[in-house]
Order: sequence, then structure tokens, then C-alpha cells
Amino acid sequence: MRIRPLSAAIAIAIAGVVISGTVNAQNIGTLIGANIASISDAEKGISDVTGALLNQKKRIGLKAGLYLRIPIAGMFSLEPELLYAQNGVRIEGADGSVDAIDVDLGYVEIPVLLRVDIARTSHIHPMLLAGGSGAYRVQCKFGAASSSSTVAQDCGATGGADDPFKKKDYSVVGGAGLAANLAGFGASLQLRISQGLANISANEADVIKPKNRAMSVLLGFTF
Repeated sequence: MRIRPLSAAIAIAIAGVVISGTVNAQNIGTLIGANIASISDAEKGISDVTGALLNQKKRIGLKAGLYLRIPIAGMFSLEPELLYAQNGVRIEGADGSVDAIDVDLGYVEIPVLLRVDIARTSHIHPMLLAGGSGAYRVQCKFGAASSSSTVAQDCGATGGADDPFKKKDYSVVGGAGLAANLAGFGASLQLRISQGLANISANEADVIKPKNRAMSVLLGFTF
């Protein structure tokens, strides 16, 4: 069964309602923004198959979800999150033989981050984030476009054996930003970097070990 982005968003929203009924609302927030993603060495793997000279481009997608802020001591807090993130990569032919190949991956991510609010008594103050994240893939599509045609297909459309990517991934996450406390309302602007640690290729024998990586620009709001 394939889970579409809308289904993932609905699941996240339901989880937020359940959590909000049991936790202080001041510690619950939403995150939404852009995920600027790529896959390391993806162009090399596709080039081996097609024989074309390829260049890799960033793929811009959605990143959104919920977070729970748990105070630890002073400026330190723990921030578990539930996010939907669109990852992937765009490959373009450097010699004109291939116009564009898109790899569209969607993940439900569960980051657990240490948050440090510096000078948190100020209305606007800097913040730092660091931690790890586990992810489960809920969407995978390939698209190829040329001057004459466009083709799109789900990964594993003809059976699980031809799905080129693993379902699970994990990564390290780091970030920084500005947080604002105004009349009891909380907001933040964050820049995050995530680097996948797992080889996401389903072919363990492959010499190329592609990994997800992304830069995210996120707006955060507390309820």
C-alpha cells in the first residue's frame, strides 16, 4: 500500500490532536518549510546504467510536521518531532542525451533533537539544534523527461524486486536559528542540515553507496 503526502499529513495532524490533549499546549508546535534535498553519488549510479554524462541538481520539496518541546534544565530542552519530508534528486544530462531524471522520495521522519536556547529571556534569541533522526519511506517515484515525452513510475511498480531503495533511513541533524517569545506566542526561523548515514540502495553489492542529504529552511510556531 502506498501512502501519499496527503495521507501522511492527515496522520501527522491526528497525532497532534492526540498529543495536545495530554501535554501542556505551550510545549507543542508546528514546523513547515522547504527541504532542499539531494542524494550523494546518484548521478554516478544512473550514469552507469544509461552511459550518459550527468549532473546532479537539488530537489526542492516540502518539510512539515509537529514537535514536542520538553524542558530539561535552563536553556536546554529535548525536542522529539514527527515530520513528513520530500527528499530525492534531479539528474540532468550534461551532454543533452537526457533532459531530466527525477527521483522523488517521501519519508516520515522522527528526529530527536537537543535544543539550546541562548539568552532565552530575550524576546528574540538564537537557538541551536543537534541530534539524530530515523525515517521510513512512504513514497518513491521516478520521472524521466525529454523534448518529446515524459514518463513517471512508482518504484517497484512491477513488484518489490525492482524497488531500488530501502524503506528505512537514519541521519544526523544539526541546525541554528532565531526564536521569538512575544506575548506568550512562540515562533522560530531555522536552518537545518541533515546527512544520511545509511546506504539507501537496495543493492548491497553495488560499489556506489548513495545517501540522503538535505538543507531545510523551516518556520516554527507554538500553539
